[in-house]
Amino acid sequence: MPVPPPDTRATQPAFASGARTERCVGGSVGRDAAAPPSARGCGPEMPKIVDRELRRAEVIEATWRLMARVGIDRVSIRDIAAEAGCSTGVIGHYFRDKDEILLTALRLVWSRERERIAERTAGRRGLAALEAVVGAVLPVGDEQTLEMAVWVSFWGRAFGDPVLADEQRRYYAEWLALLRRHLDDARRSDELAAGLRPADEARRLAAVIDGLAIQAVFGPEDLGPGRLLALACAHLDALRPPR
Repeated sequence: MPVPPPDTRATQPAFASGARTERCVGGSVGRDAAAPPSARGCGPEMPKIVDRELRRAEVIEATWRLMARVGIDRVSIRDIAAEAGCSTGVIGHYFRDKDEILLTALRLVWSRERERIAERTAGRRGLAALEAVVGAVLPVGDEQTLEMAVWVSFWGRAFGDPVLADEQRRYYAEWLALLRRHLDDARRSDELAAGLRPADEARRLAAVIDGLAIQAVFGPEDLGPGRLLALACAHLDALRPPR
């Protein structure tokens, strides 16, 4: 799924270079420890060079795991820090507040899915490309299942958050455009049955993917990966001209 453009309203931390120095205490970033230096794996106040984007991604992935376990509304900065193995102060270096963490979490879902779609559709066109898209976004693996659970969690919150609602609208416009491009290719290759309009079929396919994904997230024992893919591909096969 494509990623919306960066939020220019978010201010970058003063240290927003490629890497920064954090104070390593007790062998972990930013944590106090009672053990003597010899038992902690590094001396007191030993500097540790940390890649900024990598550290932000680790915090966001910790946020994803918490959201999948306890729900978006029960996630706190303290819980995120514990899950990520750092202090709340370290998180404060990378994010202004919880809202920025959540917005970044949503965008990273789309970024990861966009990369996966690009990899799997390389060299494919038309309905073959759409089959690859389906396999890239449906929750048929651990990574995709976690991402889908996170994405679904944002739906309810977006109703009361204009920023998240705008992100969702922007995402859907780009998501439908991606599906439409592949359906246009299918039309030019005579892969679509007569009378089918790519714009309408893009919305139908998005609805099929969304519906299957939600069912799989909430009832994985009834809808495993094989059945998920079979149902989605059956929908794509139904778009072909009669033989």
